Amino acid sequence: MKFKVFMVAAVFLIASLVCLGTVSCHQDSTEEQNGLDDVTQPLTEDEYRIEIAAIAVELIAIVNGLDQMLVTPEMDDSDWITTITLAMEDITILCDEACQIVPPESMEDVHIINLEAINGLDEAMDMLSEGLDEQDIDLVGQATTEMWIAAEILAAVIDLSE
Repeated sequence: MKFKVFMVAAVFLIASLVCLGTVSCHQDSTEEQNGLDDVTQPLTEDEYRIEIAAIAVELIAIVNGLDQMLVTPEMDDSDWITTITLAMEDITILCDEACQIVPPESMEDVHIINLEAINGLDEAMDMLSEGLDEQDIDLVGQATTEMWIAAEILAAVIDLSE
């Protein structure tokens, strides 16, 4: 059990570093495309709190809906697969939005925690996609667990943003 907790923490840490790199890479490519030399300005603390809380609430709601649908997977039902896929796309879009946010200096600690959750959801979406493609119930179950870990972190982010 301790090993699992350690591995989850290690994965979140690594994923956070990857997402931080992704944020800076995206900003660089956007600046190049737009011909801009300045870096995106951080939000004010209030703007940041509102933005990340809104995204976190929406992500948790989607995770709740996915969880209900994944309790009894219907991998042979095309409508079920379509609904799951659309929810996964919504999560991916929201995760991308969260990675684009530039926090004020005062909220950098909260932002790191937020990115842990975002990266956890990204990994869960990859795992879920693979599980659905391979019709692997165990992998779908692991993805569900990862989604809930990320959702718990997002709930903490909401608390920290209040």
